[in-house]
Parts: sequence; C-alpha cells; structure tokens
Amino acid sequence: MELFVKTGMAVISMAGHDKGKMFIVVKCDKDRVWLSDGKLRTIADPKKKNVKHIQPVKKILLTEDGLTDQEIRKTLKAFAERKHECLKQM
Repeated sequence: MELFVKTGMAVISMAGHDKGKMFIVVKCDKDRVWLSDGKLRTIADPKKKNVKHIQPVKKILLTEDGLTDQEIRKTLKAFAERKHECLKQM
C-alpha cells in the first residue's frame, strides 16, 4: 500500500480518544505516522497512529526545517481560523 501522507501535512484523527483533532505529521513509516499538535503532543513526544485512522486535510503545510512545536501551533491555529472564516461566509 502506498502511503498517502507525507511529513508536514495537516491531518485529522478519525479514531481514538483524539478523534476530530488536527495534527501535523512529523514522521512517516510503512503503516504508521507520528503526529504532533505542538501542545500536548510535541515533536519530542509525538502520537503514533495507524494511517487508517487519519484523514489528510491539506497538502504539506510545513517543511522539515519548519517542524518546531511553535511553528506547528502557529500553523494549526492559522489553518483553523481560515477554515472558520470560510464557514462563516457560507
């Protein structure tokens, strides 16, 4: 199976206690990804998740150079605000 997510992509968790929460992919493996939100799940302690349990929502938002907890928080916040603004205009 070809992996459809890459490092730096924004994804939403589709299963587990973190269902519905947005993360950035910090590492990819054959059938697992490691996710960070920059707050509870930092780059030093990312969430390990099966690729079947995530949904990509945006192409690559951060490059590997930009993968810091602060940049992840900033990027996820900006993405959520844009999404909220789009929904308000509908």
